Amino acid sequence: MQQWLTYGLFLAFLPFMGCKKPQPVPESTSTGNIQNRHLEVTVTHYYILDSMARDSAVSQALIDLYITEEDRMFEEKVQRSAFTDSTGKVFFEFLRNDRHYVRVSHDILGIKDAEINTPDRTTSFLLVDYVD
Repeated sequence: MQQWLTYGLFLAFLPFMGCKKPQPVPESTSTGNIQNRHLEVTVTHYYILDSMARDSAVSQALIDLYITEEDRMFEEKVQRSAFTDSTGKVFFEFLRNDRHYVRVSHDILGIKDAEINTPDRTTSFLLVDYVD
């Protein structure tokens, strides 16, 4: 009889055992001052060969990210810098700002400038084309 009473009490209190109040989802997924913004840059070269339009990925292009247009103009205060890989891509993670000014430099193809918005909690994509 005591065994059934203990079992009954256990079943009565079971719904209250181990239940936690759901935790709210944070508004920002930031880590300190670094936001969860990502940017993928793809650099492509379009050209004519044998009367046919061709394209190829541009490897070893230097990608510099700046916070302001003035910084890019005077090539000061580079925030991030990386070279494109063999597929013509480079990926920047955990960017801090909503807008970036980009400079793409290649020894043979030259310099291209671009700007892109990088909203929080997103991955932005930038395509930079060199056209002959």
